[in-house]
Amino acid sequence: MLKWIAFTSMTTFGMVVGINLLTGWGSNNYEMWRVDGFIFRKSLGFSHPNVTMLLWLSIVLTICSIYRKSQRLLTIFVGVSTYFIYSQTQSRTSTYVIMLYCFSILIIGKHVYDRVGKTLSKLVCILPILLFLISFYVLLHPYAEWLDALLSGRLSLYQQFYNTYGIHLLNTPELENAMFDNGYLQSLLAKGVIFTIQLLFILISIGWKVNRMRIKDILLFGMYISIAFTETALQHFELFLPIAIMFAESYKEEQRENYLKRELN
Repeated sequence: MLKWIAFTSMTTFGMVVGINLLTGWGSNNYEMWRVDGFIFRKSLGFSHPNVTMLLWLSIVLTICSIYRKSQRLLTIFVGVSTYFIYSQTQSRTSTYVIMLYCFSILIIGKHVYDRVGKTLSKLVCILPILLFLISFYVLLHPYAEWLDALLSGRLSLYQQFYNTYGIHLLNTPELENAMFDNGYLQSLLAKGVIFTIQLLFILISIGWKVNRMRIKDILLFGMYISIAFTETALQHFELFLPIAIMFAESYKEEQRENYLKRELN
């Protein structure tokens, strides 16, 4: 399934970007102020530059979760492609997350398929709760102006939504299409407390059965939950699906490895 998704996604993405670069078709470009000056952002044929980078991130998650040959060759391809897309879209968070993954792979090398201990694996599973609590803290406490400027005014926007509409058990229709750029707060303020609890439970449970995660599992899961801190990415199915299938595959491999160990003993 992931191989089919990777092939169709890369083909479609490449066609859209190629046609846009050659003809300008589908351009949604604009200028915006960021920290110390104006920047020009290109969408490369998609609806928004951030959408372009999130779609590229979904492709990276998919191909990295199934690729079993030299991780270094794949890492170089991903790094170069990401840098090119960033030079056009100026979308920072996805770029930082992907580049950190590439750097980690180059350092770790062939040990990327090694498994870590059970305690660390369980701690990784509950990381979404930690990121949610950090997001909630940002929502309720004062912030530094330089940090708000660095995050393109996101912090002031979060608190504006909270002060205007508050938090409810069920969804708040007025915030369904609001610009959050934080998946955890978007779930809480727009979808409600009940939805947020369900979402966190799903994020924790998808990897809970894997008693000893591979390092690759940790890195890719970390990419997915980290990007949600500055993007509304948690409910993007194209990002969630590769992670869920990766954990399912890792669990099956772990069971097979344990069976072989028992047979050898």
